[in-house]
Amino acid sequence: MQNLLRILESFDGKHAEPLVELADGTPASEANIQKLLALAEHDQALVRAGATWVLKRWHDRGVNFSANAVATMVRLLGQETEWGSQLHLVQMLTILEIPKASARKLKAEAAKLAHSENKFVRAWATSALANLADQHPAYRHAALKVFAEVEQDAAASVKARVRKVLKQFHWARRESE
Repeated sequence: MQNLLRILESFDGKHAEPLVELADGTPASEANIQKLLALAEHDQALVRAGATWVLKRWHDRGVNFSANAVATMVRLLGQETEWGSQLHLVQMLTILEIPKASARKLKAEAAKLAHSENKFVRAWATSALANLADQHPAYRHAALKVFAEVEQDAAASVKARVRKVLKQFHWARRESE
């Protein structure tokens, strides 16, 4: 884990080369996923952002995350204050299978982040909430309420994301018409 930490500490927040090398040169094993999730709780914001960046890169490449890893991501989302890490986490949570035990926490966090100061976090939090509601229908009413609120957002990226969600999920389209 010290080697991972050393590489993440070299990330300056602008140049992703160390993160690319880490993601490309480190096996996406369950053990390494757990190490990166642990480092996503580091005191330094750039270490957290780097750890979540690598996890997202692996996710984008088709790496599967265990239910335990997804539950940890949901928990991390609730404690993260920096938009970069928040963004990486909600982007992954738009596709991952959400464990039932994490559903209530994700609903609360995604609904809160749908009103974040960062427009990209707002947009992707809406998608994470839609993914949750699609998998766990009990959360659809709450998701639709948030969609209605964020449709009024001034940011084009947020409006576009809500339109995509409404087209993607038949339950959202049917309920919103």
